[in-house]
Amino acid sequence: MEWIVYISAVWAAIATTWAAFSTWRLIYVTREAPLSAAKLASQLQDDSEKRRLKMWVFAIIMQNRSMMADIECVKAVNLIDTVYYNDKAVRDAWASLYAQTVENGTKKDNNEIGNKLWEIKRNDLLSSMAKSLGLDNDFRPDDFLRVYFPLGLSKEMVIKQTQQDELYYKIISGTSSQSE
Repeated sequence: MEWIVYISAVWAAIATTWAAFSTWRLIYVTREAPLSAAKLASQLQDDSEKRRLKMWVFAIIMQNRSMMADIECVKAVNLIDTVYYNDKAVRDAWASLYAQTVENGTKKDNNEIGNKLWEIKRNDLLSSMAKSLGLDNDFRPDDFLRVYFPLGLSKEMVIKQTQQDELYYKIISGTSSQSE
């Protein structure tokens, strides 16, 4: 009979210890659950904001791919290294486009081959950005080539640039009068 009392006491001690451990674990989980949920929500919000910024940069460059000298496009392009900091393919494509841009800019005449190479590198950048955003199945290579840029707008830009150049020349040469 003593052994039954002894076994009952051991089982009671084990049950009490297990109940204490379970209670402690319940308290810990109850305390940690809101913290974990807050961390998860914060991480999801951070990820969402990062994706939104990546999408904004991509959309601005896509929107201005025919005329990347637009100020909004210049701002977006200059954010690539920051926004896509963890995407080597995008940053490499941007570095390659930048190198081609510098090379084209140092030549006296932008030849057709140089311009075509720049266009290819621009499309590589856009393609790698689309892939980074998970949109690579949604875009075809020709989607990056297709641009709408009306002749009238092009002529208007040339006229404005010519007028600006003439004004700068007058200012620099000192032929501009105060009355103009």
